Amino acid sequence: MSALTALTGLHAAQADIANTSNNIANVNTVGYHKSRTEFADLYSTPPFSDPKKQTGLGTRLAHVGKSFNQGSFEQTGNTLDLGIQGQGFFALRPEKDAGEMTFSRAGAFGLNAEGNVVNAGGSYMLSYPSAEDGTVLSKSIIQPLYVPSFRGDPKQTDNASITLAVPTGSNAQGTQDAVPATLAFDADDNTTYAFSTPFSIYDTEGVAQEAELFFVMTDIPDATNTVSRYEVHMKLDGVPYTPSSTMTLAFDESGLPIEGETPIDFTGDGRTINIDFADSTQMTDEFAVVTLDHDGVSPRGLSNLEVDGNGIVWANYSGTDTIALGQVVLANFTNLNGLSPVGDSSYKATAVSGMPYYGQSGISGFGNIRSGSLEQANVDLTAELVDLIASQRNYQASAKALETSNSLSQTILQLR
Repeated sequence: MSALTALTGLHAAQADIANTSNNIANVNTVGYHKSRTEFADLYSTPPFSDPKKQTGLGTRLAHVGKSFNQGSFEQTGNTLDLGIQGQGFFALRPEKDAGEMTFSRAGAFGLNAEGNVVNAGGSYMLSYPSAEDGTVLSKSIIQPLYVPSFRGDPKQTDNASITLAVPTGSNAQGTQDAVPATLAFDADDNTTYAFSTPFSIYDTEGVAQEAELFFVMTDIPDATNTVSRYEVHMKLDGVPYTPSSTMTLAFDESGLPIEGETPIDFTGDGRTINIDFADSTQMTDEFAVVTLDHDGVSPRGLSNLEVDGNGIVWANYSGTDTIALGQVVLANFTNLNGLSPVGDSSYKATAVSGMPYYGQSGISGFGNIRSGSLEQANVDLTAELVDLIASQRNYQASAKALETSNSLSQTILQLR
């Protein structure tokens, strides 16, 4: 019997060492809560036994409890690194629309390929829906937090306005070999036109397209003519676009436009683009595009994310629009020690823990969300090393008791 008692001590010390080793191994695990082994003694109480003469039968592992004390915070500067100062857990779901929820204080989040906020294991962080001004729309709905990469609907360019500064004098001819040009216009031969300029417009998806305008000089001022005139050609992604009428841009001796002030439609590849050269002038030494404007719209890209003290996630698009995307959900439990650890610094609810109740940052019963920081493991490494030494001593003592029990048995067997 004494051997069995000593064996329970060995098992208990081994469990204690394993638990302490696990705490030490997770000293750098974000959001980890250290655990503690709790033991209970064993007694046999047969009927009519004398309680004054009972000896114990050893020990057993009764419970491995968790310490939910606050861990220290490390500043990371990453907006989606979230820590909870006080009570509460982040609510997570393994799949976007299904799966058993888990709860964690490990707030190292990022965006997946779909734009949802997830942790390193791919679980979705849950949030309350909100209006663009930050007003929470419903506390009965929790859903994965989605961060769109772009905002706004695309629109293709139908109209463009370009203001040019065209040179005078000997520079008015540009690269063109003669006026009129010796050869017919060829976009690949700059001796057939005076100037060219690229410019970007948008297609139906809001994607930039490269267009190019070419200016062929057809009239140059001389003793009998004071007008400078250019014929305009256009290509879009290498496809020629034809004007609805002969498109010319002409200037008088003062450099003011006398032709080209009326917008002209360029058609090609099943699409029409209206271009206006109003306000262009001829009074500089070099050809230049002064202004360019068009009515095409490209969706505005995400430029910044912020999470405020209330857990509202704000997104800024192209430095203009700032909108709220949702409010981070926090969860808490009546009995934290009833939670079931599932790894990845996460827990599942059990009948012992009770069902989760939900809230938000800063209200009664919940802590405050801190953006740009992570809660570290609440493990005291020095204390764990001391516990490891104590557990090792206990193991050695139980092994010695087992050895002594074995020696007693050998002594009995050797009796003649």
